Amino acid sequence: MSNKKIDYSDIFNKNAIHSDAVSELSSKKHKFRLHLKEEENTGKNGLENVILDGFDNIFLVLKYDKWKFLEESNKKLLVAEHIRKSCDYIVWATFQGRPITFIIEIKSKNNQDSVQKFKSTNAFIMYLKAIANEYRFENLAFLCKDFKVIPLLINEKQPNNRKIEPCAENDITFYHLGVKNDNPYYIQRDFERILEYEKL
Repeated sequence: MSNKKIDYSDIFNKNAIHSDAVSELSSKKHKFRLHLKEEENTGKNGLENVILDGFDNIFLVLKYDKWKFLEESNKKLLVAEHIRKSCDYIVWATFQGRPITFIIEIKSKNNQDSVQKFKSTNAFIMYLKAIANEYRFENLAFLCKDFKVIPLLINEKQPNNRKIEPCAENDITFYHLGVKNDNPYYIQRDFERILEYEKL
């Protein structure tokens, strides 16, 4: 797959596509950087800037929580609130040759509702893959491939943070990652552990 930028604005709201979140690093070892911003996470302990280094490639970054997939008006068909929740970002990338869709929720402290957000966002990803298969959008061809969905809950790193491990709750498995605000975090060790847990 090519590293060149592709225009997705004929499919997605252009304001939801965060192409500026991706940059290529000069180091061949680290390759691509993902820089995610959460302007609402301000304050002394706020996790406002998350910088992850070490992806093989990053195809698409969607700021999912600001652009609602399901109708919000009184004409909405689906009314259950818990299926309307959305995570902060969806990222399609490769790490050590494995295609992975990362569902990312960035929290400064309160992790409430994270699992419901993972579940509803995963449902959207399945819908999007069905659309890509049905309509064969040329610039969404990568979505037809077998990407493994990995939910990531990212918090401010604390002194007692342990190695990344899977957390199972409400029929979904996610991973809890601790990082420091505005500090580049090299993903290799933790993401290799994820590959081991997922048997990828």
